[in-house]
Amino acid sequence: MSKREWMGWFCLWGLIFSMFHSEKSQASENSIRTNIEDVLQVDMSTRECLVYNLYMESRGESDLANIMVLNSVYNRVLSKHFPNTPCEVVKQPFQYSWTRDKRSDKLHDHEQVSRLTRLVDNYLLNREMFLAMGHGTDHYHHVNITPEWSLSKRMVKVATYDRHVFYRRK
Repeated sequence: MSKREWMGWFCLWGLIFSMFHSEKSQASENSIRTNIEDVLQVDMSTRECLVYNLYMESRGESDLANIMVLNSVYNRVLSKHFPNTPCEVVKQPFQYSWTRDKRSDKLHDHEQVSRLTRLVDNYLLNREMFLAMGHGTDHYHHVNITPEWSLSKRMVKVATYDRHVFYRRK
């Protein structure tokens, strides 16, 4: 990309991120149940599934990294290789280790829950734009591990944000 294109993206991202941190955000952590022991045993809204997934996968990371995680979920929904809803994607066996680690899924950091809820709400309102900017990301992993699938010729590395490496299927 040219410098001009990079500058355009940079300005657009700045505008988008300013939306996430506005004081007038309508999101409320109270609308997310934070006491769910096991997400696999409970019916959840799309919004709840996404907040739980971000909390467990990348709560301490930047909004950009979290948007890429959200993109990976939605790009899977759009793929014939994965289930058809965000909750089915998140709860799919062997996709997200936190769903099957036998630990409590309760959300304890209420500040992060509020932040991630605002992020999910804004993402859902602007999903098509974020998906277009995500370059088809449908897989990711932590920088400290190298899963076997990431070495496949079918995977294309898209970017590294914070502590995650993002890929798309060819």
